[in-house]
Amino acid sequence: MTKKFRTHALDLPEIRSIIVSSLGYKDLASCARVSQDWNDLFTPPLYNSVVLSKQGPSMESIERHKHLIQRL
Repeated sequence: MTKKFRTHALDLPEIRSIIVSSLGYKDLASCARVSQDWNDLFTPPLYNSVVLSKQGPSMESIERHKHLIQRL
């Protein structure tokens, strides 16, 4: 008997990249709140480039995710 392994689409880096690049900031934030796995996947793109403003992330959030920030 042959075992079949199922691969979830989000397990494929190519698919993840396409999905993440097509989502806006609010959608990425919503996805990050779905589960811990999705948080791990969708949080890093939220902090690639951070704009400091009243509508942007809190200072606590920036401090917690500072290792992900590539551009401020």
